[in-house]
Amino acid sequence: MKKKEFNIVNSADFSPEQDNLDYLGDQWSDLEDLHECKACIDERKILFIFLVVLLYILAITWIGLSLYLVKPRIVQISPLLYKLTSGIALFLIGMAGLDFFHLSISSALERKIFFSRKHSLIPIQILIPAVLYLGKVLGISKDRISNSFLKFNNSLVKTRDICAELLDPGQVLVLLPRCLQDFECTQQVTSDVKNCKQCGKCMIKDVVDLTDKFGCHTLIVTGGSAARKIIRKIDPVAIIAVACERELLSGIQDVSHLRVLSVVNKRPEGPCKNTKFSVEELERCLMEFLTPDLSEKLNL
Repeated sequence: MKKKEFNIVNSADFSPEQDNLDYLGDQWSDLEDLHECKACIDERKILFIFLVVLLYILAITWIGLSLYLVKPRIVQISPLLYKLTSGIALFLIGMAGLDFFHLSISSALERKIFFSRKHSLIPIQILIPAVLYLGKVLGISKDRISNSFLKFNNSLVKTRDICAELLDPGQVLVLLPRCLQDFECTQQVTSDVKNCKQCGKCMIKDVVDLTDKFGCHTLIVTGGSAARKIIRKIDPVAIIAVACERELLSGIQDVSHLRVLSVVNKRPEGPCKNTKFSVEELERCLMEFLTPDLSEKLNL
């Protein structure tokens, strides 16, 4: 399904008391209370790890119960078939458990132990929806889980041989959301970030100054569909994305083969309107990918 794109909306047409939330992105289509997303979320990585472990225990229980129930019929066909089926199931369960245990240790230490998430046996496109569903059953919000996962993922990205595989600025793409722009501004920064008039009313000026200093690609996108098209066109080695937890979670699943560092925005006026973020955090993310020569040149 094609995601709808953001349109420039006159702020005079909006007030918190109105029910018209047409300017929101697709990831906020289920929003019921505009004020529920304003609070800054700061979850620890342990929440995501806990949910994955709980999911793993439930999966073991379900597989074990299934094997127990079908054992009489399979044994009637062939005792060897049951041993083979049980052996394969135990092997896969064991490998999945060891895999996630390794990723958890790597995330905690921010150091690659044996292999990176790129070589993980657990597809993120399957793991994330399962964890979100489990969290929903337990009454844990999607945003809390997403925030926890993003920190977990950022730690894993830092383990992927970065010291031996540092990049040139041209290989790094910085993606910014349209909602960083001042809600009343009419400059077409989505077509070219250089169209920013540097008035300082929003954070785009600070981002442009920073990324110009580093010399990396910087683009403002209107939504997930536009971001995916840009990534296919530019084909970067690494991405630093600024957005809300929901957009970042969706994007990482779409480009799981790339290194993506996330910077979560702040939403003092609600989602998709006059959002903020830490420029210092963006600079730290850029430093994760910089070559030593460039760092010395910039005196960083």
